[in-house]
Amino acid sequence: MSSASVVAAFRKLLPKSLPPGLSTTPANLYQILSRYPADGVGQRVFQTRWTTKGIADCYWVITRTSLKQGGSHGKAWGRLVWRGL
Repeated sequence: MSSASVVAAFRKLLPKSLPPGLSTTPANLYQILSRYPADGVGQRVFQTRWTTKGIADCYWVITRTSLKQGGSHGKAWGRLVWRGL
């Protein structure tokens, strides 16, 4: 079974409107956080380049946000969890 057919089969299982965390639209951090309730407070976010470098279990837990211009700009604060610690 090719990977394209697996992806197509998986997409059939997903609802028509995807939850914010599964959106495939490229965006910056503030645009991503603006998709969530409370502007993303409590969400875990990570840099995609960390996975390509083999850095696992590293992410930021968002503790506070101040978004501007509909979520295209702003500030975000959080706590870094580095390799699970």
